[in-house]
Amino acid sequence: MNSISECQEERSKKTVLEAVNSIALSVLSLESFEEKILMKLCYSAGQNVNCPISEYFHSYLDINYYILFLRLKCDSPRSSVEENVVKIMTDMIIMSRRYFTKEFKVENVSFLCPCMKNFWIILKLISEEISVCDIFWDKFKMVLEGDEALFSFWVLKDLLSLQDSSIGNQNTFAPNYNFIKEKLKNSLNNPSNVLNLLKMIYPLVCELWVNENKIEILLLLWEYFSKRLNNSTKYQSGLYMSCIEFTEVLDTIIFSPKDCDEEFEFFIGMLLVYLKQQPNHWAKIKCRIFSQLSPFKIGDLNEVGMYRVFELFISLLQVNQEELSGKIASVHGNLKEKMITPTNVNIYISFIIRNVRENKDIAKITPPLLKTLQNATEDQKNFHIIKEFFVGFQQVIRLSNDMKLHQWTLLDSWIIKYLATCYLSDLEFSLKILLFLVRKVSEEDSWSYWENNIKTNIYPVLKQIGNSSSCPCIVAELAGEISCLSSDILKDAFHYFNTEGINYKIVQMYLSTVLKQYPVNVSLSPIQEKSAVQSWIRICLCSTRNYTEITSAVMKLESIPDCIKNGMGNAEDPLVNFIEILSSNKNVVLSSPVLSRFCEMCFENLDQYLIIHLPQFKDEMIILRVYTCLALTLLQCGTLLYDRYKASSPVTKLIVCLLFPTEFLIGKISHPFLGAIRKTWHIYFEALLKLSSDNDTYIQRTIRDLISKYLPHFSVSESPLYLCLTRENSAKVVLEKLSSIYFKHPTKENELNVTKALKILNEYIQSSTSISLLRIVVTETFFGLCEVYIFHNQRNLALSLIMYIVTCSFYDQLKEQIMASLLVLTEKHLAFNSKDYFNLVNILAKTIPSEILILKGSIVDKIKNIERIRG
Repeated sequence: MNSISECQEERSKKTVLEAVNSIALSVLSLESFEEKILMKLCYSAGQNVNCPISEYFHSYLDINYYILFLRLKCDSPRSSVEENVVKIMTDMIIMSRRYFTKEFKVENVSFLCPCMKNFWIILKLISEEISVCDIFWDKFKMVLEGDEALFSFWVLKDLLSLQDSSIGNQNTFAPNYNFIKEKLKNSLNNPSNVLNLLKMIYPLVCELWVNENKIEILLLLWEYFSKRLNNSTKYQSGLYMSCIEFTEVLDTIIFSPKDCDEEFEFFIGMLLVYLKQQPNHWAKIKCRIFSQLSPFKIGDLNEVGMYRVFELFISLLQVNQEELSGKIASVHGNLKEKMITPTNVNIYISFIIRNVRENKDIAKITPPLLKTLQNATEDQKNFHIIKEFFVGFQQVIRLSNDMKLHQWTLLDSWIIKYLATCYLSDLEFSLKILLFLVRKVSEEDSWSYWENNIKTNIYPVLKQIGNSSSCPCIVAELAGEISCLSSDILKDAFHYFNTEGINYKIVQMYLSTVLKQYPVNVSLSPIQEKSAVQSWIRICLCSTRNYTEITSAVMKLESIPDCIKNGMGNAEDPLVNFIEILSSNKNVVLSSPVLSRFCEMCFENLDQYLIIHLPQFKDEMIILRVYTCLALTLLQCGTLLYDRYKASSPVTKLIVCLLFPTEFLIGKISHPFLGAIRKTWHIYFEALLKLSSDNDTYIQRTIRDLISKYLPHFSVSESPLYLCLTRENSAKVVLEKLSSIYFKHPTKENELNVTKALKILNEYIQSSTSISLLRIVVTETFFGLCEVYIFHNQRNLALSLIMYIVTCSFYDQLKEQIMASLLVLTEKHLAFNSKDYFNLVNILAKTIPSEILILKGSIVDKIKNIERIRG
């Protein structure tokens, strides 16, 4: 019975097999289809479009499946089954190839639909079933023999992705390194496809087959890249990359290698991923890499090649930190001069950034960079290298979680020369970064580690720059921040940045920075507080705005008297308010030795500052402010600042500095600030007048000089003397000095100045309507005018003034003073200047005959006396 049953079964299989073979002959291979039909099939299947041609394709797959299945079940010869497998493989590859040609993207899948994916699994399982050895890869390689590597790897990586979906969840698709090696060797000649090739084999080498302990593919790729380090599809010779950009590239290589868009970077990412999982292979790979990167070969690389070498070594730091750190330092230290480029400096800084981000000490890796920076300071043409360093150094500091990793070793002696000689814009840029550094150091409580380096290499150059006329304010801000961290620096810097030679803007910035920390974190000695007050006065004096903040800070000082603190408030102009407070408390100040000393201290060295800086001021508003504020100071506080019994006091020093510099007094130069003096001259005059007394020869001489030295420099119409002729007490002094200097005989003034004085007097008399002021005019100048008529060439102008006086409507009220002047004139000049004297008297006799008649008796008596003397 069994034999009969077996025979019947055999007969049935043979019958079915004949039918299947007959049907198989009518199923055409896709190779026979026209191209446009294949493309339609590809599109409809790939897009999952429900249309007849799509249904045809899936029916075609079904028929092939049943034919293969029935042949297998009916014990078809192995060769027949293998032929069927190859035919189906070929047809599916044809479809995938069309899809590849039209729609290739790395992320796309070569299976046009789930049915194709399942069919590949079936083919693999059937291949295993019909053969003791796995013929699948042999058939697969045969079908893809003529295809390019990119397409082959594209299909292969999708096949291998079916591992987890295999029947029985077994490792159905075993590694096939030989297939990859053969395809890869023949395809690396086309650089444009290398990146895509790497993306195709990445999941094979680094994910699916990583545990196979085979590095042939990686070594093959290294052989390829090692011969082409100078060439890249992305980077060109002369490339520039900042340290942050390079750090981002490294981060992509290390943390997201699949996102790399340059072939060598993608390879490094692959290599790193592999070595993380197979660290025992580092020794072999290292030998191959180092053997092909000898110092001689590295020295012959161009910029792109050097860039790639640094990329490789820095990316692989995770594999062997110490060994590769030494290699990177060696490569940078041996760079040829032409390779010391901003990019290579930035790469090395990125290497440092990599270390500090991982909290690794950098003391051993900084020397090569320091050597580069030191060499760059020897020639200003290389200063761009140092500027590039500062950009990177800021990132080193910003990305450092720990400021105790020897980052300070980067600020060596080279920085002194650079900061002292670089361009102003570069100086400001560098100092901003150093300021950022100091603030971070202070916040993280790591000052003690940085202190010595900053004292040695940064603070000295701040002092060196600080007294320059072009010194940027950030110098003072940085010095102030450092001062707040070190009591030793505070002592020295506070004295230095508050001396008279430092520009007020620098002083203001330094004081503002330090006093922000007062009194909580900074304490000042009485001498330092004194310096701060004096500096505040200089700041307010020379600035037209932005002194509110510094005023509030200074008013916190203990040395400021309460009466000043209470009175300051929020005044619009703190200095003027300060002067007014001192003036209103004058009696209190004079009665208190402490307050008197404070008042004198505020202004005692101001002249030294002005001697240095006033000639440098270009802003007319500032110059006018200086003269106005100090004029008000002398006017309202002169009695507090002047002691006639001292050879030198704030008043005398300021007057000399502002009004009578030596070169101006001896006539070498015109005073450079005549405009400001013209507008404030009357205030200085009033201030001196308040200080004057009959026996104070200094004040009297100064008042005389104030008129004689400046009258020649002001026009008649704009003369400031007019402002002092509106009040009787000041008019009396002005007119007396005017007459004694320019009119009364003998005068040393030249005729031009005499003329100007006469014209000023004429303008004043013509416009005056005050009888009391006119009476002063006659008392102080009428005699002088008569002497001008007798002795000077300007007799006509003097005569016109005389005639105006004797013919004006106020003559009757002035008659007494006129007669007194004429009597003195007769007494003085009748004997020796009789001709000119009688000419004047004759002229006056025609206008004021009655007065001259009265004078006649005096004239006769004088003549008799003269003749008697003569005998």
